[in-house]
Amino acid sequence: MFWLTIFGLGGAGLVGATVNYVLTIDINTRTGSYIGASANNTITQLIVQAALGATLFIIARAAILWLALQPAGTRPTLRDALRASVKAYPSHLVVALVYGALLTVAAMALTLFLREVRLDLSNIGRLTNDPAQIARAAVSRAIGALIPDPGPPFTELHTYVRYMLRRSGGTYSSWSELGRNFETLDAGFWLAALGGSALVVVLEGLLRFRFVATLGGSARGALRGLADVARWSAKRFWLITARVWAFRGLVLGLTIVFVTVPVAIAQGLAVPTVAGAVPGALLPFPTSTFLFALGAAPVAALLAAFGLIYDARLWLALRESSRLDAQ
Repeated sequence: MFWLTIFGLGGAGLVGATVNYVLTIDINTRTGSYIGASANNTITQLIVQAALGATLFIIARAAILWLALQPAGTRPTLRDALRASVKAYPSHLVVALVYGALLTVAAMALTLFLREVRLDLSNIGRLTNDPAQIARAAVSRAIGALIPDPGPPFTELHTYVRYMLRRSGGTYSSWSELGRNFETLDAGFWLAALGGSALVVVLEGLLRFRFVATLGGSARGALRGLADVARWSAKRFWLITARVWAFRGLVLGLTIVFVTVPVAIAQGLAVPTVAGAVPGALLPFPTSTFLFALGAAPVAALLAAFGLIYDARLWLALRESSRLDAQ
């Protein structure tokens, strides 16, 4: 399961980051600067990640879920898991597109609010040796990690929107701007925050088990299966919501400790120091981004696999509890 996690769940991010870095080095070697091509390289990276995510990621996710659902004492093989995941791929693709579209609406609403209060990822530019800027970048990334991932290709769409916002609208680094913005924030932004947050909670409570419940279904019955799991979850909404967000809080804590804070400190202190040692040097910035991606992708993949196993075991426990209550 380890390699299935690293290359299945984390493969899209690893390949995408590698493609971006190779293109960056190539254009820098041929022209002496990569700045003008950075946008095209990023878009290419996102396209590669979306394509791999819509295939490799979905198949790996279904395989891990299938393995986690097997009874204790059995010895399922990777071949059996992949066969089951390929069979479930059509239904899981439909479910992923429906859920991803709904969650993207919520994520965009939250992005609208967070960007206005200077706490969105699109507000973070290139970090410098400024402790306040580094701290706010870490806080912004932690908040971003708390929002559920809509999954490919919607993850890449959301990333693209944030990237273009950062390029077109500038970035902010002052904590004082944060205070002034809260005081003058229009009601529409608060409504976006409340609406987006409510939609996230509802979707997580009703459709958390969307992939577990539709593992053996077909594409034709995917929407019906999605409706069935939503009705089943609605009867246990608050129980599921409490368990899901407690688990999400645990994962967020691990992410902050092992990814968010170390990367923010390294980007804000180590990288500018290295780049400043050679006047005019720019390659340390894309190189560090590439290395951070190589390090963060496996950690994110392992946490995602942990979440899938948790979902599968929670699904089985709740189903068994329901069966006993019905007797």
